[in-house]
Amino acid sequence: MINLRAAADDDPVAVAEWGWTYIVLLSAIALFVVSFGAKVGRGVRWAAIPLGLVAAQFFLAYAAYSAAIVGVLHGLDALAIFRGRATGRTPGAEGIARG
Repeated sequence: MINLRAAADDDPVAVAEWGWTYIVLLSAIALFVVSFGAKVGRGVRWAAIPLGLVAAQFFLAYAAYSAAIVGVLHGLDALAIFRGRATGRTPGAEGIARG
C-alpha cells in the first residue's frame, strides 16, 4: 500500500491526484478485461499495451519521489500514453466482426 501522507506531504491536491491515478489504472484494467469478450482482432494485445503503460506510469510516479531522474522516464511514458490516444486510430478495427 502506498503511504499517501509521505508522498503528498499533507498536500490535499497531491492526494486527489493519487485518487485519479487509481481511477485511470482501474479503467485500464477494465478495458483489458472487456477485451477478452470483444470480437476485435488482436484486441487483447491492444488493451494490454495501455494497461502496461498506465501501470508503468503509476510505479514511475511513485519511484520519482526517491530518484528524481526517474521523472524523465515518467514523462516519456506519459507521452507514449498520449500518443496512443491522440492518433485516434484503432489498430484492431479492421478485425471487427460484422453481422
